[in-house]
Amino acid sequence: MCHINAIKTASKTVDILTLTMILDVLLSTGGLTAILILLLITLLWMDIRRPPDLPPGPPIYVPILGNLVGLNPETLLGKLKEYRKQYGDVFSLKMGSKWWIVLNGYDTIHAALVKNADVFSSRPDITIFRNIAKRKGIVASSGKLWKEQRTFALTKLRDFGFGKRNFESNILEEVEVLVKNLEEQKGNAFDIDDILYASISNVTCSIVFGKRFSHTDPTFRKIVNMFSENLRTANGAALATWMPFLRFLPFDMFNIKKVINNVDNIQKFLQTVIDDHWKTYDENNIRDFIDAFITEQKRREDDANSTFTDFQLFRVVFEFFIAGTETTSTTLRWAIIYLIRNPQIQEKMRKEIESVAGSSQFPRLQHRQDMPYTEAVLAEIQRCGDIVPLSLFHGVEQEVKFKGFRIPKEAVITPNLESVLLDPNDFTDPFTFNPERFLNQNGIFCHTEKMVAFSLGRRVCLGESLAKMELFLFLTAIVQRFNLLPKEENCPPSLEPIIGATRSPKPFKFKAQPIC
Repeated sequence: MCHINAIKTASKTVDILTLTMILDVLLSTGGLTAILILLLITLLWMDIRRPPDLPPGPPIYVPILGNLVGLNPETLLGKLKEYRKQYGDVFSLKMGSKWWIVLNGYDTIHAALVKNADVFSSRPDITIFRNIAKRKGIVASSGKLWKEQRTFALTKLRDFGFGKRNFESNILEEVEVLVKNLEEQKGNAFDIDDILYASISNVTCSIVFGKRFSHTDPTFRKIVNMFSENLRTANGAALATWMPFLRFLPFDMFNIKKVINNVDNIQKFLQTVIDDHWKTYDENNIRDFIDAFITEQKRREDDANSTFTDFQLFRVVFEFFIAGTETTSTTLRWAIIYLIRNPQIQEKMRKEIESVAGSSQFPRLQHRQDMPYTEAVLAEIQRCGDIVPLSLFHGVEQEVKFKGFRIPKEAVITPNLESVLLDPNDFTDPFTFNPERFLNQNGIFCHTEKMVAFSLGRRVCLGESLAKMELFLFLTAIVQRFNLLPKEENCPPSLEPIIGATRSPKPFKFKAQPIC
């Protein structure tokens, strides 16, 4: 071993001497340009070189851009599936200046997010978290601030009925408005997007703002449309994750400036709501989450290190508004599509609803335990809908070893949830819509341990319990009262998705035919 080390040392010495001689010759012959070219080639070579201790991945052919070349939102998920087959459950890609580590399969994702939660619960240092969110809020923060704010948010939201049955009446109020909107269509084909988005947004508003908005309120509709637009155009803006300099380009070819401008306008709206709460604040009448936050902010106003700041409040409210609206409304749109495409499943679900809840009143949460088939349908919708296939980016606060590979501190880590939800080893014939897979031989709802639609670990979706309540109450009311039909006979809505911040359906129209 000593001889081998001596040989290696001698070899390195020879290399250094050789390089020195080359540089001397270049300098003596006026070869400064040649030296610069040599240095440039060296830098470019280092940029496309994959460190041997990183997870494997595709070759890097293009300096600076790395593996970004050839990837696009429409084919990204398919590419990741190919890479998993070729390189295994942990692989890496060079994306601009960042290393992107992709985790695949339930066991690998569980090992990272649950068994090693202390290591993989941070957010990476990327533009959206650093420059836009300024590492505040709950989604974009890490460390002590994240732990304190997440605990506070969960506690206060539960105080206001978040995820509890006593909040059911708030959701049913919006269910009733939605059903009336559907009745007004009189069986004609229509687009439900705006109606759904406004209804789900209002559920969040009732918790956070202590009020709901009329669906015709022009300001509310404008803000809802801005949220929707940001999520649709997120792909271009997402490039700033890998190439931050793009946001400084004079032309907004990647919609980065549009997204930021929409965020600014949304902030003005939310700030107006927050300012109004400050003006009408009464410590003896805590109306909603904003009031609860202000109470804590006042209590800590002498603490220079307090995390309860004006911007923190805005970010939390902003995140609630987005997270509490987009995923649930998108899931319901997928639900309508799958039920239209599978009328026999829709009819079987309707019969169960009628047998348990009747047809004169909306189904309630108390009926849920007696509707195993409906629960199975909801689970299958979430699995096939695959709303957030790549979850949210994770990071590590220091370099770590995982599955035998080195994960650098600056890496962006993605749990590929689609690799679980559509894994044929866990879900037989995964591209077939089959609620029966979640029922045992006795018709009992089960087999949900691999259902990771809300992610895993400490960063699991904060609104999971509320989302499940909303999905149940909204969808059962719709199926109970309406037969969902395609716009044109034998021409159901497409299953081809739009890949943005979420995996959402393409715009579609359908008929909600009232059941007499």
